[in-house]
Amino acid sequence: MENAIALDRPASPAADDPVERTVYYLLRHPYDLVDARRLMSHLRVSPRDVQQAITRLEQQAAASDAAEREQ
Repeated sequence: MENAIALDRPASPAADDPVERTVYYLLRHPYDLVDARRLMSHLRVSPRDVQQAITRLEQQAAASDAAEREQ
């Protein structure tokens, strides 16, 4: 899968990519409740960036679950 993310060890975010910064933040704080408004303000990202990051994480988790079931 393109732009695969290691869910157990997040890599450093690309400073110029707001979606990657958001994904990185969410991976670093997996048990925090997500307040999207605070997250957007903190990371200076748009609602679309946050949604894309969450979608990317959901896709990665689904792919990981499917791979585990195949084994």
